[in-house]
Amino acid sequence: MSTGELIFTEFDEKRPFRRAGHALVGRREHLRAVRTALAAVAAGDEAVILVEGGAGTGKSALLRAAGSSAHGLGLPVLPVSASSYEADEPLGLARRICEAAGTEPPALVDDIPEARRVVFERVTAWARGAPALLAIDDFQWCDAASLRCLSFLLRRGVRGLGVLASLTTGVSGADPVLVDEAQRSHPRPVRVRLGPLGRAEADRLVAGVLGPVPADLRAALFEWTGGNPFLLDEVLTELPGHPSGQVTDIVPRTVYPWLSGLLANGNPVCLPVVRALAALGDHASPTVLGEVAGLSALEVDYGIRALAELSLLRSGPRPTFAHPVVEAAVARQITPHELVRLRLVGARWLVTTGAPETSVISYLVDSGVADHPEGAELVVATARGMVDRSPPEEAVARLRDALSRRLPLPVRTELLQLCARAELDLDVGLAERRLGEAVVLLGCSRRPAVLVDHARALHALGRLDEAARLLCSVDAETPAGERDPALRDRVRLELATIVAGDPAVAMAPTSDPRDAVAAVVHLLVDGGVRGAPRHGLALGDLWDLLTPAAPDGLPLTWFTAVRALLSAGEGAGLLSYARLWVSAARQGTLRLALGHAQLAEALFRLDRIRCAGPPSTTCCGSGRRWTTRAGAFRSSRRCPPSSTR
Repeated sequence: MSTGELIFTEFDEKRPFRRAGHALVGRREHLRAVRTALAAVAAGDEAVILVEGGAGTGKSALLRAAGSSAHGLGLPVLPVSASSYEADEPLGLARRICEAAGTEPPALVDDIPEARRVVFERVTAWARGAPALLAIDDFQWCDAASLRCLSFLLRRGVRGLGVLASLTTGVSGADPVLVDEAQRSHPRPVRVRLGPLGRAEADRLVAGVLGPVPADLRAALFEWTGGNPFLLDEVLTELPGHPSGQVTDIVPRTVYPWLSGLLANGNPVCLPVVRALAALGDHASPTVLGEVAGLSALEVDYGIRALAELSLLRSGPRPTFAHPVVEAAVARQITPHELVRLRLVGARWLVTTGAPETSVISYLVDSGVADHPEGAELVVATARGMVDRSPPEEAVARLRDALSRRLPLPVRTELLQLCARAELDLDVGLAERRLGEAVVLLGCSRRPAVLVDHARALHALGRLDEAARLLCSVDAETPAGERDPALRDRVRLELATIVAGDPAVAMAPTSDPRDAVAAVVHLLVDGGVRGAPRHGLALGDLWDLLTPAAPDGLPLTWFTAVRALLSAGEGAGLLSYARLWVSAARQGTLRLALGHAQLAEALFRLDRIRCAGPPSTTCCGSGRRWTTRAGAFRSSRRCPPSSTR
């Protein structure tokens, strides 16, 4: 039996097969080009055939099929294979060529010119009797000395000798310059480029192994493997006996060793890049990849380009894996602790570089880092920054999107409160429901602040009895030693506002509206807040305490308090604060409506205007509407006692 018969098996593309590795599907045109070149060699011509492609695209399988075709044409085949683990052995491949040709290997390892001469003479002597084929698998791993010998052979050419070599693109090999020079040594090489299988070709391969299967299974296999012949072969091998039978659960144990061996020996920077990419997922921009992988921008760029040439990545602004099964194989090699660490590094880098808050939150939630305490803190801090820097409509839309995701309970509770605070400016009814949920979810130490926000929403909706009861319960909800004086003052002011707005509330000290207004004025002017002196709380301090234009402010409290002061003739300095309110940025429609109404009333009370402007109506949810007019403010349910008619 000839050497070719020992190495290469019979190949028939139409023959049924039992395992994917026994088939060469979708390579008919490529094999036809190779067979044409082999026919020229059999006729006494010379040919150099280079089979190129990314990792796992079936180059070795095509070489085996070409060997069978050469054997059918009567060509003796001399098969050799280079290896990444022997790429540093001088003249290692040259020795194997001479041994396969049945001659002694070159003895002068350090004398390259002599070695070139010996290899040339022995290969030509082997092929002198009849046309022959030298087949070299994994040509990129050829050692430098053997590359010089082969370049010498290819440049001179030998009639009746064909050289068939497979080459993995994206792998630098022992000496990339010499590999490139060897490829260009022949003036007219035949280049056959292999890529992943198309959908129809992959379906044929699946049907050949599994028989008729549902279309959704074929689609899942193609999506999971990206049409890569090697990966499809490995997945199809494990699919029949897999417990779940779900394609996305199948991660063959052979995939990661295959990948790591390819990358560790070819391009060392590629392995850290794929680990970082598996950790970061869809948020892996090149800059974040470099930070997580500990590589420079130049190294990351080189790694991404090499991985794209290997057909392992889809390059772009955010590189992604071309084969999800490879991503899963890499991710399984990263311990949970290391995975969280890598993702936190990426998240902190996103924040440092000023990435959009929505991108940071999406990354933290989608990656599962939000389940980690540090990740949860980062989500909440990012969301708070987003609320502070965005208009209410935009902040609410983004927070609603975040709340639609699966969130850890502490994070969900915090975002509920943030979203509800922003919604108080847009839809009070929805904000009240969210705050009610947050009150239920929160622990005792966090409930008081949410209760105050909930009371604000109830107050705006006209449900004053409920709001007053909630505010009265704040002290009881606050653990001893954790009571915040500022929060206490806000509660007292909100309660005073409710009393001024509706003296019929059960806790009101009197049924006389004038006495209720006087109570607010006394609280603000005559003392009682933070132990204020006899002259009471200064107007600027009151503004700082209530912050009516801020997302977490108390606009209704400020509005009612200012009305009380105006009614009591204490209007000095109020106009500047009213203008400051309406000029503040990032306010919602309800807050702005209150601000403009107060400015109009202040102008009217101070005789700056004589007539009312056109009315405007703002809906705050649950059917409640606030109607404002220059010099007038009224609610469709209750009217504050000092409203100008």
